[in-house]
Order: sequence, then C-alpha cells, then structure tokens
Amino acid sequence: MTRTLGRARSERTPTGAHHRTTTPDRAGSARASAGAYRRAMAETCDSCGAEEDSLQAVRRKYVVPGSWDQDASEQVVDEVERWCFACLTHYPHVPA
Repeated sequence: MTRTLGRARSERTPTGAHHRTTTPDRAGSARASAGAYRRAMAETCDSCGAEEDSLQAVRRKYVVPGSWDQDASEQVVDEVERWCFACLTHYPHVPA
C-alpha cells in the first residue's frame, strides 16, 4: 500500500509483516526545516521544560500553609528563572 505525495509507505518485508517507511518529499522537508528553525528560536522553560517562544523572568516562591502547630511562611528564592505561561498561571512566583 502506498500513500500519495510520498509521505508514508507500507511495504511487506520478506517475513510478510508490514513495515512502514517514510519517504521524503518537498513539503515534508520544508516542514522539517521549519520545525528545526522553530526549535532553534524557542527557549526552554526552567520549571517544566516546555519549549516556548516567550518566557518570563521570575523568582520561585515557596509557600507553606499554616496549621495548628505551624505558622504560615513564604520564601522567595534569589535565583531568576524563565517560565512559560502555563507555569506562571499554576505556581507561586514573584516577577524578577
């Protein structure tokens, strides 16, 4: 079985099993080049490791809620990290 545009092809191996191969085409190589360029431009979030184009400089904030035997506390770390939007919305921090 062969798909059009040369994107993927399924071939039978000598054992009779199907083996899927990818063949390059102009559109596929253009997509691969664009993906490599995008990865080169993207930065990695220091909190979750996601590749993003836009990261914000923040200081991590540790929050300990109070209880009957312990007072509430907050600690801001001196180190500046670069976080993505998702981490900014989920975790406590202070803008750097």
